[in-house]
Amino acid sequence: MNLPVKRSVSSKRVIQNPNKKPKTKLQGNSSESTFKPMCLRNDLWIEILDYLDTKSYFCIIPLLNSFFNLLIKGCKNYRTSLKVILKFISSTLGNNQYHIEKNPKGMEYILQSRQLNKLELVIRNFELYDDPNPEYKSEFTHFFIPMISLRTLRTLKINFPKNFTREINSLFTLMPNLEVLKVNLNNSFPKEFSFVLDKYIRNFNQTPLTTTTLKKLSLRYHNINQINNSIEDIFDSLEKNTCLEKLSIENHTNKYNETKISKFLKTNSYLKCIKLPVDFVFTKNSADDLCNYLANNEILEELQLSDSIMISAQKFTNAVSNNHSLRILNLKHHLKISERRIYNTTNNACKLFKALSNTLIEDFSMIFSVTNFCDICKTNKKNCKVNFEKSLKSLESFLSASKTLRKISISILYIPLKSISLFAEIIIKYVKLGKIEYFCGYNLKMLLENKIDVFVIKKKNKICRDNIWISIVLYEILGKFLIKADKVLRVVCENNSKIVTNVKDFIENLSLSKNLILHHKQNIENLYLIPSLYYFSILILSTKFEALSELDIRNIPLESCNMAFPELLKQFKSLQKLKFRIKNIEFFESNIPSIFKTIKSNLSKISYINCSLDNIASIKIFEAISQLIISHNTLKYFKLKRYKLLLNKKVPKNKLENFIAMSKLVSLNLTDITINYKYFIHLANGLKINDTITRLKLKEINFENCIENISPFRNLLLEKTNPIYNSLLEIKAALAIINSLTSKTYFEKLCVIISGKLINEILATEDEAEIYLKAVDSFLLTNTRLQKFDVPLEVPNNYIFKLSETLVNAIKNNKDLRIPNCFEEKDFAPNKQIENIPEFKNDELRSIDTNQSSKIVKNEPKTNQCRPLVLSELVKSSNPEILNNHIKKLFGHEIDLNCKSLNLKKSINTINMNYKIYKYNFIEVFTSLQELIICGSFIKPVEIQVIENNIKNLKNLHTIKFKNIYHINENISGLLAPQNLTYLKIFETKLSISDLTRFSEKIKCSCLKKLSLKNIYFFDGSNIKIYFAQLIEAIICPSLEVLKIHIKYTPYLMDFLVDKLDYFENLEFIGIYILERFISFKGSIEKLILKVVNKDTLLSRVKIHKYIWDIKKLYGVENLKIDGCMLCPGDLMIFAEICERKVLENVKSIDLSNNIGVFDGYFVENIVRVVKALECQMVVLKNSGCKKNHVEEIQRLLGKKGSELKFIIA
Repeated sequence: MNLPVKRSVSSKRVIQNPNKKPKTKLQGNSSESTFKPMCLRNDLWIEILDYLDTKSYFCIIPLLNSFFNLLIKGCKNYRTSLKVILKFISSTLGNNQYHIEKNPKGMEYILQSRQLNKLELVIRNFELYDDPNPEYKSEFTHFFIPMISLRTLRTLKINFPKNFTREINSLFTLMPNLEVLKVNLNNSFPKEFSFVLDKYIRNFNQTPLTTTTLKKLSLRYHNINQINNSIEDIFDSLEKNTCLEKLSIENHTNKYNETKISKFLKTNSYLKCIKLPVDFVFTKNSADDLCNYLANNEILEELQLSDSIMISAQKFTNAVSNNHSLRILNLKHHLKISERRIYNTTNNACKLFKALSNTLIEDFSMIFSVTNFCDICKTNKKNCKVNFEKSLKSLESFLSASKTLRKISISILYIPLKSISLFAEIIIKYVKLGKIEYFCGYNLKMLLENKIDVFVIKKKNKICRDNIWISIVLYEILGKFLIKADKVLRVVCENNSKIVTNVKDFIENLSLSKNLILHHKQNIENLYLIPSLYYFSILILSTKFEALSELDIRNIPLESCNMAFPELLKQFKSLQKLKFRIKNIEFFESNIPSIFKTIKSNLSKISYINCSLDNIASIKIFEAISQLIISHNTLKYFKLKRYKLLLNKKVPKNKLENFIAMSKLVSLNLTDITINYKYFIHLANGLKINDTITRLKLKEINFENCIENISPFRNLLLEKTNPIYNSLLEIKAALAIINSLTSKTYFEKLCVIISGKLINEILATEDEAEIYLKAVDSFLLTNTRLQKFDVPLEVPNNYIFKLSETLVNAIKNNKDLRIPNCFEEKDFAPNKQIENIPEFKNDELRSIDTNQSSKIVKNEPKTNQCRPLVLSELVKSSNPEILNNHIKKLFGHEIDLNCKSLNLKKSINTINMNYKIYKYNFIEVFTSLQELIICGSFIKPVEIQVIENNIKNLKNLHTIKFKNIYHINENISGLLAPQNLTYLKIFETKLSISDLTRFSEKIKCSCLKKLSLKNIYFFDGSNIKIYFAQLIEAIICPSLEVLKIHIKYTPYLMDFLVDKLDYFENLEFIGIYILERFISFKGSIEKLILKVVNKDTLLSRVKIHKYIWDIKKLYGVENLKIDGCMLCPGDLMIFAEICERKVLENVKSIDLSNNIGVFDGYFVENIVRVVKALECQMVVLKNSGCKKNHVEEIQRLLGKKGSELKFIIA
């Protein structure tokens, strides 16, 4: 609320007294009379309403009724205080001028104000693009010149951004009578505050002397930027300043910018209040200056400064003792100061308490530590306890002796946990005795007397922000005071109207729902600024409703040192469900065991507990949980998350085993637990004995200090911290759990996911996989009431299909069973609506040509690969109508079950392997399929196996084409599974198959007639000769008639291929692709043509580029025309070989026109070879790159025969 400055002449009313109306009796049935105000004069109403803030005055009051609406409209210019937000825009002229956006209401209120005493200006940036046609005044200062009341303005509070200081400085000239100035600048101090400092502090250093009327100056900055001792200059200037009575400098952020000050005031006798930020750190010299100043000062009433003043603790204590004017003393502390530099120790604090006993101090704030940093590290509890008792005794003496103290804020760092209640009791004692009224900003006296209707939670503490040591003491105090304050109507957060709880409505809602779920308020900026004390106060008030059955405070973490929460829990006698989350506080002993002990002793109806412990490691917590679970009769559901169960040698080996075996739980959930591997095995043993747990979830189990050896059949020398080592332990742990449950027959839910953070490429061995499958099969068979099953394990690919088959059978036999990410059997009932059938979602549609794609594929969990198989099998076994519609939805509306060609190019363009497996597993339903095309995708071995299983029974399938398939050292023999496959084409693909044995065996037994390996690439270029030789040996097939191999050939590779052609018994066509250096392949081409011409094999067609040379068709041709066939120089070499081998006889003319690519440096030589061999009469070479000079060269080389030859080149 903005309170106006008191008017100088209160008897004179601004508004003349209207005619008095006679008092009338209010009519009960009249709605008008209900809202009619008391019969006061208008000027009295204005004086009363003037105490409201600007928004309430202009926006809320006029809405009450017509009287107030007319009153505010008619008297809007008589406000004594205003808060106005102005937007500014930079000048388009580029002269650093700023203009004010036109604000009709704000301008009118300010310019026409008649008695304005207090003005608050909030200036904000205004970007030109927000409004294409902005209206604004010419200049900033010109906007305020017509405002007459500025000359009488007493108080100005201004909040403005960077780079606006010149305009504000010019504004000050219009306010000669300013007495209070508050400047909030989002910039550095003191550099950017020079315009204020020069006018109101340093002006006393000028000649001639310029005086001001300013008495109170408040400066709030963002950071410190000290240049050339500028802060010390401020103190020098203050020595001569005779006007200022109050100086306040404050950092409005939580950032700590330590700045040492080397001097302080010495003689100024006008300042009554000095507030310095915690950033200002005193040196020995400046501290001595302050102590001398304080000892001799008789006017200073308030002093707020950094507790670094205790660097001269004895002098400061003496100065405080000798001062008789000081009323408020606040020693500030910042938690980000190094813990090794805690200025205020126990001894210093005790001396200060003693010195304050006989002073006039009314408000005192201080923070001190009961130990030093080294003791904290050594956890010297004895030293902490002794110092705490000493300081507490000294504090009591101060409180009992002081006659003026009303407000106190004391925080003790590193207070022993068990001593918190003692400290709180001291405060409560002296509040009841009337010695103090406020503690840490809270009026405990009013709260004790039950006189508070609105309980306000403070935004911050004035001695230290985010001080957990204050919070835990306030928890204790408020837990005893607030619970008895039945007149509290609302709980609100300071300076935030959105954070409010109406107590009456709150209790009514609790009585209806009987559950309390605390969560952060929605639509509130800076949620982290909401004090935890606000939520704890709500929790205290909720104890007034005794029938509460559920309490969920997981979204509002409790401090691990919270001593008051266990006491509050005792009030919830009817509580059945409890969910909470702990936030670990360093340097504090955990009070978490007390929570579980309280539940055990006081909450007899509790049946459900969900707790998260922030990775706290404490044996005491485990012991408390163990006692609770073993002895509590109604507790059936227990979930523990983020806890380090690090048992040591002092704990018996069977402790954890008994904890599980003897529990009466129905459901146990352990998530993100850190445990020693050998103790985890004890847990498995306990599960084997236990006969009550029917729901078990173990997820994200982290093994620490593992000493168990790996199975002897794994010859691995691994570090204990190696991820691979941890993966092997995870496999063993999962097997231990599933094996311990094979004898169970009553389980309802089972989830065992040991690793939830890092997916490793470590598979279970075949022996482990066999054990796993046997255990899973037995468990699913015997537990007929099972509703959920999720026990993944990284097994070899061939076991995935066995596992999926087991899961499918289990789902079909158990209608209620659900496998995560899989369909349930009930989803495929005959009466199920088709549009309601669930679908396996593709959540990771990404381009395969990204840099991350290979990483994503490597990190895809193999454990999930059986789930799409299970899912698709359930769909395939559903009724035909469901299946057909699902196929259309999955593959496209143009696809049906009778289609003959299936192109998966578009539908499988994804790196989500599970989604691809899901779709691949539907291929077998297309029984009429003849051609299968799979393009543009990464592929993994399990996907090849899925494809193999789906195509092996398709009798009509004769063609398979793979394009842009990214192979990673895997077997592709599964592609040869169809019995009647005649054509296999693999192109634009990278191959790195280390073992081609299985592929070779399959291709030799197949009826494949056509094999095309086009544009394939080998990963290992250094071993390409060996790899190519293995590939050729592998694909030798007696039934093969057509072979195309397009790679980057070398003469060696081509020679090797030509030599191996004799082993292809029925090969008729060979396709080889050569792009360059054709002359180097001359010998290979001669050998190839010689094989064809000599008819050593059935080979009759050859292709090395674009043109197919069919040797059989060339016999007997007289006029040979090869026009526009995209011949290359290599083709011309083949043609020359064919001619020289006398395949062509009696040829009269040859036409090689429109083959522009045939020309190279050996063109003339090859043409001469052709003409000599054929003895033809005419050669046509139109548009083939042949020029007149080439013809002349050919004729010259042919001699007499060349002169008779006819050439046509144009």
